[in-house]
Amino acid sequence: MKKMRVNNESNSSFATQTAHRGTQLLCSNVILENIGVMECSQLYLEIACERCKKHDDLCLNTNQPHTSLCSQCSLAYSILFRPDMIHMQSQVLGYIDKESVIIYDTQPSNFLITCDCSFQFNFKGVNMTGIPNNINCLQCHKPIKLVIESIQFLRILSKAPSNLIDKEKIEKKKAKKKAQQNLGLQRGQSLPHKGACKHYKKSKRWLRFPCCGKAFACNICHDEQSDHESLWAKRMICGYCSVEQPFTDSKGCVNCGQFLSTSSVASSSHWEGGAGCRDRSKMNKKDNKKYRGLNKTTPKQI
Repeated sequence: MKKMRVNNESNSSFATQTAHRGTQLLCSNVILENIGVMECSQLYLEIACERCKKHDDLCLNTNQPHTSLCSQCSLAYSILFRPDMIHMQSQVLGYIDKESVIIYDTQPSNFLITCDCSFQFNFKGVNMTGIPNNINCLQCHKPIKLVIESIQFLRILSKAPSNLIDKEKIEKKKAKKKAQQNLGLQRGQSLPHKGACKHYKKSKRWLRFPCCGKAFACNICHDEQSDHESLWAKRMICGYCSVEQPFTDSKGCVNCGQFLSTSSVASSSHWEGGAGCRDRSKMNKKDNKKYRGLNKTTPKQI
């Protein structure tokens, strides 16, 4: 079985006609098995309005500008997705030109896959959060495996075309903006409030729910903002560095080592209602449990 791993450090030697501008969608740690090249045919995104920050889901067809109004503040926005080929020497998903909108996160999308036997077919619902995507070629029946660990949004400094929508419908942007305001989840940067929410203030992570592919701080936040019940999350995003990883409560983050919940922190030197440390040598001398029962006498057995 042919197996290829694409690293971020690899140099691209594949000729492409896609203009290098706007926001680049870079795939991290791509694994291709029995795949020659592939291209995203329909990109599903979670976006946010630049003015009121209202979130919305969006499906983008390749090279077709999407123009609409924010459902909350009526701000006009436009977004255009220009795909690029992913293969052994390139891990760029494509580029996005946008006006008055923030790219927040990616959702399971559709890809056009070219097998090693040169047969092309559509692969729908490809997950891009580190979960393996498996299918068999419809012609040679070889097993095909595709893994994309995460998508990074990289802002290209060259200016994107400004004639995507009517200029009269677009308000003037502020002269100075930070790159963080234009992008969504960024590897190496902390989540808002370090991942905590009003329901779980000590939880420093977001959960990736398999029912919709979206990330929320907890299951209650999911249910409040969705029209369906949440399924058990198997992946999480670190609140300190935004690195997505398998869900665990017993270990810290695989990237920065920070503990993301109170249950993952090692036991302290206090009793904590019976759940803490019972080693008297490590307990605080002011703890009334440290010396309790030391002078207790036991009756002699007759």
